[in-house]
Amino acid sequence: MAEVGIRNVHNAGSSGVRAEGDADDFKSVRRSFDTFCDEAGSAAAEGPMVRGIQSFQEKNAKSLESIATHGRSVGTNISGGAGKVTRYDTDTADGYFLITPELGDARYHQLRKINR
Repeated sequence: MAEVGIRNVHNAGSSGVRAEGDADDFKSVRRSFDTFCDEAGSAAAEGPMVRGIQSFQEKNAKSLESIATHGRSVGTNISGGAGKVTRYDTDTADGYFLITPELGDARYHQLRKINR
């Protein structure tokens, strides 16, 4: 059976921040890719090879940008989800208190019977 939910909102929130940071790291990958393609084009001088390199660069630069955009979106969604879970947990916790056997609470015994 699959689990639904967030066990630890602090870990989820920090995972979202890390995902956003990793996506931003793609900016440096993109810069390195552009530099590589520019240097390859300069080395080829002119002709069909230069046009091929330029075409390759245009097509793949868009893919790198798309990966970064999706990564930022994933990170933002993870962080936002963790925030919503935290707010929901805080809102629903109002009015509840811990039922433990140490308190001698009769409701504890009722819950144990129900959950067997």
